[in-house]
Amino acid sequence: FSNFKPPMSILWQKRLCLTFKVFATAMKLFNVTYFLTEGSMLGVYRHHGYIPWDDDMDICMNGTDWLKVKQILHCIPDFDVDTRSYMMYKFFWQQSEPMRNDDLVHVPYIDIFFFTEDAEYIWALSRIKKHRLVFKKADIFPLTSRPFEDQMVSVPRRFEHLCTTMYDPTVCVSRDYDHLSGRPLIPFYEYEYKPCNIFRKYYPFVERQEVVTEGKLATVEVKKLGKKVLSNFTVFH
Repeated sequence: FSNFKPPMSILWQKRLCLTFKVFATAMKLFNVTYFLTEGSMLGVYRHHGYIPWDDDMDICMNGTDWLKVKQILHCIPDFDVDTRSYMMYKFFWQQSEPMRNDDLVHVPYIDIFFFTEDAEYIWALSRIKKHRLVFKKADIFPLTSRPFEDQMVSVPRRFEHLCTTMYDPTVCVSRDYDHLSGRPLIPFYEYEYKPCNIFRKYYPFVERQEVVTEGKLATVEVKKLGKKVLSNFTVFH
């Protein structure tokens, strides 16, 4: 199970949480929207936080904001942003460790993918993501918020639907990429697929229960490590 072990130390995880808090605070201050996508979105659904064996964060933003985002992030003391591609940025703390194959980027970092749009759909500008990050606008907007570690984050309006149609949340897929080295760990045909239940005594997972409270239908999301309740969150429908 080596590719299901946490790649981040506690310090690394705290740095990534801080980096995201700085990013989210800046975006809120300047009224720029974002939402979590890919593994980070699945992490919100399944763990109320990081997928335990992940080591970055994935953010989606409107391509019309790319210049504004660049200007904002470049002005934040002690942090930097790699903007060599206008289709995707990497935002990081300057004092963290440089990538081994690209010392202009430090890890851990936040991946920021920009999207374009038409009347009905949005899709990633990046060539490597444009076939994966394609969404109906009605599934994304207006955005909503959910718990992620010790903070609230923006996610798509129908993110439960997206997580259960794009992925099988009951199946855990092994880590496939090392962001420190900037290289794939294994080819796609060697990915490991395991039932998530076998990891519940090692990592936090979210359980859901439909309830009626104050006359309203709601879903109670309980984050548990084994049988120990860590936190809960109620979503009203």
